[in-house]
Amino acid sequence: MDVLLVLVTSDSAGSEWVQKECLEFVHRQKPVVPYVVESQVKNALPDYLRSIQYIDGTETTGFSTLAQRLRLLLAH
Repeated sequence: MDVLLVLVTSDSAGSEWVQKECLEFVHRQKPVVPYVVESQVKNALPDYLRSIQYIDGTETTGFSTLAQRLRLLLAH
């Protein structure tokens, strides 16, 4: 995979496997795109996602922002 899209929920934020996948992509210098789908998670992002700019899927423009970001990342 060229890009890792992470749907950030309370379950995925606490998942050891999601963390491992994200850290592996970061280690390989591949893009990770966190897409927050639960508003309560925005204030409780896990440490491994805090340094990565997330897309707020709870906002009305969230999905279009996600589509734009993925188009840019996958065009390269």
